Amino acid sequence: MNLHKTGQKFFGKLLEKTGKDLKQSDSKQDAKSFLLEKSKHSAVAALFSLMVFWLFFEDIFLGLVGSAAVFCIAFFLGVYLLHLKKALKAAKIEKDLPFFLMSLSVAVNVKMPLLDAIESIAEKEKNELSKEM
Repeated sequence: MNLHKTGQKFFGKLLEKTGKDLKQSDSKQDAKSFLLEKSKHSAVAALFSLMVFWLFFEDIFLGLVGSAAVFCIAFFLGVYLLHLKKALKAAKIEKDLPFFLMSLSVAVNVKMPLLDAIESIAEKEKNELSKEM
């Protein structure tokens, strides 16, 4: 019973975090379909590795353990790559932030309303930060 609750808690958190990461990386895919797709890719990798283990080692137990390890590695690598994509986008936004703030400061100093200044700067610039604005 406790193992079932622990698994539900883990996958609930994974689903929630993946949903946030997908939203922040501008993906149109929902979290359930993303995780299902990664599971399918991992299962294919695991089946392929099972055949390779059987071919080279001729040991069923080693093949099952190895393919389970390949499945886990492939699945969590796919989820981690999404996290890296989100982090890359954040780094691009952080790179453009000083220039945006400098332009915003100039616009506010010439008595332009704040929202108009933000809108004007976002329309002029063609970078990740202006897309977010």
